[in-house]
Amino acid sequence: LQLTKRVEELHGKLIFLTARNKEHHAYTRDNFTSIGLNYDDYEVHYTNNKISKGEYIYKYIQTHNHDSIIFIDDRIDYINSVLDYTPYVDCYMFYISNNE
Repeated sequence: LQLTKRVEELHGKLIFLTARNKEHHAYTRDNFTSIGLNYDDYEVHYTNNKISKGEYIYKYIQTHNHDSIIFIDDRIDYINSVLDYTPYVDCYMFYISNNE
């Protein structure tokens, strides 16, 4: 995948954050496999739908020792929560086109 290759070239770190509950671990693992990623190679965080992604990042993910942080999500409410808690994070909307 181009994204993972680029992150490696920049000596970056790719972290995944899902609003799912930890009990959906198997489903999340299957999602990784379906896009060609090995779940065990990445740091994966679960909010368990208890706090927003922005609050989770603010409280639990160390951001101060990175030059650049990018957050990508397919939901605008999650992006807005990240911008509310960590306005220094660059946010992007992930969009999948149904056009083939």
